[in-house]
Amino acid sequence: MPKGYFLPYQQAWITDESNALISEKSRRIGLTYADSYKTCRDRNLIDHRRDLWFSSADESAAVEYALYCRQWCELMEVVVSHVTEQLEDENGYKYNNYVIVFPNGSRVNCMTSNPRRFRSKGGDVVLDEFAWHDEPGQML
Repeated sequence: MPKGYFLPYQQAWITDESNALISEKSRRIGLTYADSYKTCRDRNLIDHRRDLWFSSADESAAVEYALYCRQWCELMEVVVSHVTEQLEDENGYKYNNYVIVFPNGSRVNCMTSNPRRFRSKGGDVVLDEFAWHDEPGQML
C-alpha cells in the first residue's frame, strides 16, 4: 500500500481481511476509492483468482469504480483488458457490465444494482451504497 497516501480509516478498510466488511459512511469520503485499490491489489499482487462483482445504485457509480480500478492497474503497471458487455437476462432485461480482466484471468465486473444479475455468479461481492439500491433485500 502506498505509504501516506490513504487516510487512517481507508487504510483500516484496505488491510481488513474479514470475510464480510460493513461500513456506514457518508458520500465522497474515498472509501469506494480505497476499496478499488484493495480489489486491484488482491487480484494482482496477491494473485487472487476470484472474480469480483461490484454493484452500485446507478450506472455512473459502476463506471467510476471501473475507472478507479483501471487507474490503480496503471500505477501498479499491470496490463489489463477492459470491455463493456451488453448483456440480457432470461427475462429480456438488458444491462451493461463493465469488466476489467487481469493477467491471471480474474475479473472485476461493475454494474448497477439488480438482483437478477447476481444469479449463478461466483466470487467476491461489493454492494456499494447499499441503502440506495432499488431492492436491497433481494440483493442481499
